[in-house]
Amino acid sequence: FNSPGWWWWFLSPTQWMAFDPHGPRDEAGRCQQLWAGDWIGPWKTTDISAAKPHFELMGVGRGGTYALDIANPPAMKGQAIAPLFIMSADFDGFRFLSFTSTPLTRLTQTPGLNNGIADGTDIDYCETNPNFMAAVGGWDHGGNGGGGSSVDNGVTWKPFAGKGLTHPGFGSDPKLGRIAVGATVQGSGYPILVWIPRFAVPRYFTDFGATWTESTGAPKGMTPSEWDPWKTLAADPVDGKTFYAFDNNSEKTGEGRVYRSSDGGASWKQVGGVKASWNQRLWTYYNLKARPGKSGDLWLNLHDPFNRPDQEPARGLYHSTDGGESWERALPQYTVARNFAFGKPAPGRDNPSLLITGRLGEQEGIFVSDDATSLAGDLSDATWRQIWDHKTSDMKSVVHGLNSVGADRQIYGRFYAGATGTGRGVFYGEPASAQQNPPAPLSPVQVFPRLNGIQIVWNDPMGAETYDLYRTETNGTNPIEPLAKGLSESAFVDSTAVGGQTYRYWVVAGNAAGQSERSQVVTVTAFKAVAAVERFGTAGINGAGPERATDGDPATDFDGFSGDGAYAGFDAGEPVIVTRLRYWPRQWAGKRMVGGRFQAGDSADGPWVDVHVVGREPANGAWTDVAIEGAKAARFFRYLGPPEGHGNIAEFQFLTGGGVERD
Repeated sequence: FNSPGWWWWFLSPTQWMAFDPHGPRDEAGRCQQLWAGDWIGPWKTTDISAAKPHFELMGVGRGGTYALDIANPPAMKGQAIAPLFIMSADFDGFRFLSFTSTPLTRLTQTPGLNNGIADGTDIDYCETNPNFMAAVGGWDHGGNGGGGSSVDNGVTWKPFAGKGLTHPGFGSDPKLGRIAVGATVQGSGYPILVWIPRFAVPRYFTDFGATWTESTGAPKGMTPSEWDPWKTLAADPVDGKTFYAFDNNSEKTGEGRVYRSSDGGASWKQVGGVKASWNQRLWTYYNLKARPGKSGDLWLNLHDPFNRPDQEPARGLYHSTDGGESWERALPQYTVARNFAFGKPAPGRDNPSLLITGRLGEQEGIFVSDDATSLAGDLSDATWRQIWDHKTSDMKSVVHGLNSVGADRQIYGRFYAGATGTGRGVFYGEPASAQQNPPAPLSPVQVFPRLNGIQIVWNDPMGAETYDLYRTETNGTNPIEPLAKGLSESAFVDSTAVGGQTYRYWVVAGNAAGQSERSQVVTVTAFKAVAAVERFGTAGINGAGPERATDGDPATDFDGFSGDGAYAGFDAGEPVIVTRLRYWPRQWAGKRMVGGRFQAGDSADGPWVDVHVVGREPANGAWTDVAIEGAKAARFFRYLGPPEGHGNIAEFQFLTGGGVERD
């Protein structure tokens, strides 16, 4: 069956199955088209009578997720910072640089290193350098959990020490909850991380996830259920050591309490709060967020379904300009404020735009203001426009719930809504007038050297309908014909790239009104497998010698005569710097590779330096792909099996190339 690269289950669980009488039939007149459905979507085959029918997942490209969090990092000059991240029940989460192509991996899934988390509950980024990110979540419907960090804007992830990104998790240890990344990079070279696991007190990391310490002064349980998207933890957008947290009346005092830490999460103190009209009150909707660009400027929405008039003052959107010490109800006219988000300032303004999902009088939907965050006190004088009417929209049965929302901080006027009521993923909206003008300039293009070519990905600019992708092998920038013209997706795999060759790529967007300016040019060298000039190793059993581990055929394998110390290697003929490794385990013998070492040296006799140690059982019948960082030039390479492993391996390859540069 075909599916996205991050999905490997088939018809699990099967919900329905039906033959299609309008589909193709075999020579005997029997129907060959079968449809079946599971929790990811519909599958179809047109050859059900075949010995091995081929099924296609027909829902590829159609979001079917329950979005628990939406994050929108700001742009960073010269870098491809993804404008949208979502955390999702069952599917971990996703990084969206392109909105019109399916991600190749789940968010925290780094092939060859970890499988990622299952239920992603929260994600955050460093305000001044969004390459630094952190995410948390769990497995088994909250029974286990963990988290991890990224230093490349969510492209690859490293598990928190002692809290992996590989199922199973760690029982009653810290899990799920909320995560915040400090606004600035500290002397350690990383921003501070603060994590509030579910049912636990906060903890903080100064080394970006290697070691953590429990905080003091804050209560337990300041995070909601793993199925609720409410935000209870925020980093100050200016001061890298200040964090804020909201406690939803956990002690039944009738007050939603706001805590602040000014020492990087080490200690907390209650500084303020919002008083309810009765002591047992728990709010159903509550989000604490910090306004970008201004220290101590906090916003808090509170709502519950009760309709008693005496509770009305404890509902709505609240604002604090002193770091949470005092609060004022900012929008009395909004009887419901479910969630809100800050977006890129409108042209000519320096204050962020503000999006609210809720109810204004009899109007219900999504509302946006360009000037609300520039005003003090009561925001009744702010100018608002409704961009979504939940009562009259044709899509109200699909985009339902609206409990997760986002606002693009790189493109003004683009907003996001998570259909948490229906599990239909995240929708994005932009002004209908966007296509009346040529598309805006593209954000930086991102390239991913793959083993089957080079993947080029870019963000969809406002109003874009098609894309032309250009490639050149020289320093020229004006080839006559593009590599691909009229693309409808903002991603492309250049399968014609030759290993070891350096290419330059750029993209132009277009619509009926014209074309955009050229994107930034990005230069990349395609991966090239290191060729074996001579092979060596220990003896094999029944002809399964060491030369079979590098013969280019995963169907052959090395099976060492000796259980301990068996190895297979090759001479590259000259020193090379390797940047990638991929390996294929011997059929059903992946367990024998755990602890095995891929090594490099200057001689077939050593000494040897480890470049990768196999930490977990690799997938059977598939390549495991691993990035190699900081390797020195070497001429000889080998795989050394672990004790009692017999050196078992089907194939391994070291590769060079993959370097990326920007103009």
